[in-house]
Amino acid sequence: MRKKHIREFNEQASWLKKGIVYHRGKHDNVIKENSLTAIKRAVDDNLAIECDVRLTKDEKVVVSHDDSLKRVFGVDKLISE
Repeated sequence: MRKKHIREFNEQASWLKKGIVYHRGKHDNVIKENSLTAIKRAVDDNLAIECDVRLTKDEKVVVSHDDSLKRVFGVDKLISE
């Protein structure tokens, strides 16, 4: 049964192997990664998006590649805190 599910998923998700997948949206030096604008730009181009999610201390889900706020926001704190 498991092999059948894997085969079905691979058939249904074959479009992922044919195009560009943007990591953190379609961002650049002006548009921040994981922002709604970066995600909208990728969607507008009809491209797939891969993003990372993190859980905050109060159990909210946020989209962030890093486990801290340091690189993107300059705040030396873990998202989980």
